[in-house]
Amino acid sequence: MTAVTVVNTRFPRRLGESVERPPPARSGRHDGGVARRTLHPRQVWLIGVPLNLLLAIPCAYPVALALLALQVTAGELGWAQRDPTVIDEGAGFVIGLGLVALVCTGLVVFGLNALFAFRAPKLNAPAYWIAVALLIVVPALGWLTVR
Repeated sequence: MTAVTVVNTRFPRRLGESVERPPPARSGRHDGGVARRTLHPRQVWLIGVPLNLLLAIPCAYPVALALLALQVTAGELGWAQRDPTVIDEGAGFVIGLGLVALVCTGLVVFGLNALFAFRAPKLNAPAYWIAVALLIVVPALGWLTVR
């Protein structure tokens, strides 16, 4: 390790006092040369759980429309009892819009979680992403049940 001598101009005790500092590390840097802050897994969980519970509020309608699409698809495949009123009344357009909304919502949720989840190298990623999905879907299912 080579030491770099830098003149301490911020808090000089004596004129010309020098401080030895190691050269800046290259690991953990990206294009701009600015070091990325790494997070501990606990910090990611403390940020992620409230964030995803708040994101569950606007995600309720896309999740509900996706469940409707799954019900229609299962009815068409013969896996569930088919409800003819849903299909005959032209719900295909609404289901299509719901699936588009679900894809857009999924991208927003993934993007917001990826901002800080990828900064924690020791994070148990599969457990975190399963928790993200559950924190979005379970409140929506609760809302549909109560409603």
